[in-house]
Amino acid sequence: GEKECLNSETAELKQKVRYLQDQLVPLSKQREYQEKEIQRLNRVKIFEEDFRKERSDRERMNEEKEDLRRQVERLQGQITNLTNQNMFGFNSKLCVLFGQGFPWQMSFSQPRGARAVGESSRPPPENAGKDHGYICLQTQLAL
Repeated sequence: GEKECLNSETAELKQKVRYLQDQLVPLSKQREYQEKEIQRLNRVKIFEEDFRKERSDRERMNEEKEDLRRQVERLQGQITNLTNQNMFGFNSKLCVLFGQGFPWQMSFSQPRGARAVGESSRPPPENAGKDHGYICLQTQLAL
């Protein structure tokens, strides 16, 4: 009796354990696959985030580069304007100082003895001579 009943119950329980273990194996494999898939998707997500960040950084750097290029152009224009203003002022003062009028009113003159190619042989004005050696050039300005 009792021994046979216990043996029967034991066999039945062993059969249930095998059945449950057989069901557990695919679930364990599915869980392992899902964990690997989660890791893979996390790597993809990290890759996509890095890609977006790099693209955003590139766009930002290109915008900064364009801003700097525009600043350089603006500053170069300012330098050109200031240089033209300074040269105009310097030439005007220098030529007026030597009694030759304003740059746009003058002809090309040099210290005595020097001659530009194609220049006439008329002597330079008296005040443009050997004492100071300055050259007053004709200025072509867009006024």
